[in-house]
Amino acid sequence: MNLAFVSIVFILFSSVPAKAYVDPGTASIALQALVGGIAAFGLFFRSKIRTIFSKLRSKDRQINGKTEDSPTAKNLAVSAEDNEGNPKKKDKT
Repeated sequence: MNLAFVSIVFILFSSVPAKAYVDPGTASIALQALVGGIAAFGLFFRSKIRTIFSKLRSKDRQINGKTEDSPTAKNLAVSAEDNEGNPKKKDKT
């Protein structure tokens, strides 16, 4: 068997109950770790979370009969074009 596995099993089963004091700061550290984990999860999966919320929002708009779109990159790109759809030219002065 692996020496590390045997060592871990030995330590886990040969321990005695500890009569230790847990101070109030321990709860704040645990809470901080929990909040940090939730924030890291949100940042790691933010594109998936956005996709889920945008699908829910579009379904809500379809149910309520609203058809107007929120401002998006497409709408912002249209504002950079003239009335015929050609890109606006910048003046070189």
